[in-house]
Amino acid sequence: MLSLSEKQRLDTTKHINKRREYLLSRALIRHALSKQFHHPLNTWNFIEQANSLPIISNLPANTYFSLSHSNGLICFITSSTPIGIDIEDTSKKRNYRELAEAFMSSQERLILKKYQHNNLVNYFYRIWCAKEAYYKTCKTHALTNLNDISILSFIKNNSEWRLIEGHIDSFTFSIITEKNSLPLITNWFKPKMN
Repeated sequence: MLSLSEKQRLDTTKHINKRREYLLSRALIRHALSKQFHHPLNTWNFIEQANSLPIISNLPANTYFSLSHSNGLICFITSSTPIGIDIEDTSKKRNYRELAEAFMSSQERLILKKYQHNNLVNYFYRIWCAKEAYYKTCKTHALTNLNDISILSFIKNNSEWRLIEGHIDSFTFSIITEKNSLPLITNWFKPKMN
């Protein structure tokens, strides 16, 4: 079912787990769209883009989608308004305070300094996922630096954007969409890795 551009992208992906994740993500997208719009799996015309989601040329009008994956978990979401999703495996060990310098606002970093290990990890991923989801939502707009954007207004529900957060096993996810929009959460998939 892969389009020519999908096959070309797959051919340039050398790592076996990345190839598998790519194939599973395209299967998930096709399955979710077919289920939502009641079309056969082979309906969808994918056109790959470098460093971006594919264009699905025959997607119904006003259908927005986002895809995220982390450590084998793949999430796909659709909405009638711009939307972004990000998921992260929180079991990864990182230098949270150092990484925060790269994407957190000064106010977000001040709050981070107050936290110890478990709360620090939760807060770090909460901000990280929300910013990644926001970035995906606004990919058509000129975004400056992620440090200049504060997610705190989203968390406090004082924004034109709606933040939806949750957990799946050891993963944290964030969804950003327009305030008056509810996304259609259709599928996520966690394949068993050998």
